[in-house]
Amino acid sequence: MANHPPKKFKKTGCGKVKSLKPSHTFVLATNLSKKERVILDTLKYRQIFGCPMTVFQIWTYLLTIDHSPKMSPQEFRQALAQLVKSGTVIEKNGLYSLGKVDYGNYAQNQARAKELIVKANAVTHYLKKIPWIEMIALTGDVSAFNADKHADIDILVVTKPRRLFLSRFFLVVILKLLGVYWSAKNSAGKVCPNIFMTSDAMTWDAKNQNLYTANEVSLLYPLFSRNTCYLDFLAQNAWVSNFLPNFTINITAKPADEKNRNQRTNVLVNFVEFVARKSQLSHMRKKQTKEIVTKNFLHFNIHDKTSDIIGKFRKPQIGV
Repeated sequence: MANHPPKKFKKTGCGKVKSLKPSHTFVLATNLSKKERVILDTLKYRQIFGCPMTVFQIWTYLLTIDHSPKMSPQEFRQALAQLVKSGTVIEKNGLYSLGKVDYGNYAQNQARAKELIVKANAVTHYLKKIPWIEMIALTGDVSAFNADKHADIDILVVTKPRRLFLSRFFLVVILKLLGVYWSAKNSAGKVCPNIFMTSDAMTWDAKNQNLYTANEVSLLYPLFSRNTCYLDFLAQNAWVSNFLPNFTINITAKPADEKNRNQRTNVLVNFVEFVARKSQLSHMRKKQTKEIVTKNFLHFNIHDKTSDIIGKFRKPQIGV
């Protein structure tokens, strides 16, 4: 599989949460159709991050909330045109929003994200040499092309089964040798490997399958994928379409036993993985707060934004 992400995942325009200052006030709207409200919901979600959207982005990331009606492309175009005509939605240079957006800041964040993607690609050149790594992908502000000057480079790493902790050990060593490993005191522009998972356990935990996580999964920006790992990741997370019905890719995931049969034979490497797992888990659990730590999945997410984002989205806006 090519190391370059498909074009549809570029410049998706979402990321860091922005405070809702007066310049982000939502436009009042009354007597809206259900189809128009679906579009407003989609723009409202991205407005939380201070991001306008293109027509393509609105359609691709159109939200399903409660009992949202299905929409044909023609119905979508008509509903969006009506919202613009009524002044409920603002359009400027092909970008749509519910209120005024700081386009200068938005452009700067996009430029910064592009710089960090170039840096992440250079680092990935070394990381992908670790034989057990199956995929490396950007997440967060950079993958959403909305990275400010303080942004770090969050990455998700998929490894072969029973090789997560060995892979993490060598990955951290390489990042430290390159001088780009994230630390609390020096995070801007540094690489933060905050999600690790094995290729036989890529499905997001059911209790964390929500609107926020669905958007984060859809915005994933793959830098490297061995064989079809990225496609398998999408297939194992087909639940995303429950929230984003237009973000659908019809793929059948390979059976885990078929993909990972040879992984069980190397007894020595299995033992080294066992030792690495025991030592790393012991160290992690001494400092564990909200992190998710299992033998197949690690998520270092001390500042979990899920409840905050969903709460802001669910907060009713007068007339909308």
